[in-house]
Amino acid sequence: MTGFGSSASVIGEPDAGLMDFTQMSTHAGNLASCIGIPLIADGDTGYGNAINVYRTVKTYAKLGVAAIHLEDQLAPKRCGHVQGKVLIPLEEMVGKLHAAKDAAAEQDIVIIARTDARAVEGFQAALERCKAFEEAGADVIFLEAPRSLGEMRAAVEQTNKPMLANMVEGVSNGYSKSLEIVGVGSRAQVKGKTLVVSAGYSHPVEMEPPDGITFKVENNTKVIVSGIDKELVGNEAAKVRAIRPPEPYKGKGIKYEGERILRKAGKSGKK
Repeated sequence: MTGFGSSASVIGEPDAGLMDFTQMSTHAGNLASCIGIPLIADGDTGYGNAINVYRTVKTYAKLGVAAIHLEDQLAPKRCGHVQGKVLIPLEEMVGKLHAAKDAAAEQDIVIIARTDARAVEGFQAALERCKAFEEAGADVIFLEAPRSLGEMRAAVEQTNKPMLANMVEGVSNGYSKSLEIVGVGSRAQVKGKTLVVSAGYSHPVEMEPPDGITFKVENNTKVIVSGIDKELVGNEAAKVRAIRPPEPYKGKGIKYEGERILRKAGKSGKK
């Protein structure tokens, strides 16, 4: 049970610490009661200080949650793959983990300690936090958003507890889709934020980007559609292609980069 999924499905909002302890624990209990496999549930920051963490862990355990992960962000927390996160001091997080382990000693629940330090202080600082969490008694270490398989491998090799890692493509770097304009005189440019395409019509076609989408043009014939929403990027790229889809005889028009057009032979005149 993730914070992102819970926020989206329960209150229809982004993962920005908007769901409180009561909402999250109720959602966790509902899920635990209707599935037959162990449930790992997001406990966010523990909803307060070490005393609150103690209560959170005990409550989740009583509701049937098998494992809870607690993170070292300052509340209200942010989704792990976005910018602007702030960490609490390491000593404070270690104190929270001690409280979590005290609560777990009275219940049957696994404590997963998560650090978001990779994006804030760098990989080495994140690794140091992982080691400190291990020493504090965490059962599983959760490294949020490593940036390569090499970092994941190093983290696993330098800790002795089971390691959970989370890598999501697109949220930080975004997605992009490239298109090529083929044909003499056909070209594109960006004016302000507006994409202007000349594709053989009597007048240029203008496209205003929706929120979260940017247009870029390279060499007048390559259009790049970018954004953090993969579906929206794909939809807008399809609209650009639809301005003049590639025709099958000479291949003129707008096509996706790398797209293969099934060509047809032209009709020959009568002899």
